[in-house]
Amino acid sequence: MSFLQKLLSLPFQADTRSIRRYEEAKHRIASDLVVYANAIMGDEDASAAERRNARQRSNRQSARDLEMAARGVPWWYRRRLHWRGERPVEASKNLIGLANAASRDDAEKHIVDIKRWLTL
Repeated sequence: MSFLQKLLSLPFQADTRSIRRYEEAKHRIASDLVVYANAIMGDEDASAAERRNARQRSNRQSARDLEMAARGVPWWYRRRLHWRGERPVEASKNLIGLANAASRDDAEKHIVDIKRWLTL
């Protein structure tokens, strides 16, 4: 591979990495949504409270990861996400809302919104 070909392939590799990072964050959230809902409302013993706190921290971290990954994708991929109906920033806000949900109804509403904004 010539130097020029390598030089021209660098932006494409960076785009691929940022898109992969976004897709990984999205799939991690999708696989955890069931656990998120169950962890919000549970028994009030000490271990359940600790699991709920851990899940809230995890939700907030996932929200940051998703938002940062979404902001890092190239402009043309952001347009593609918009065209497909994905709104990762809105999903990130709903993840924070899920972390702060005080009732099962609130948690379920946020989960529905997250699924809608990530087209899951």
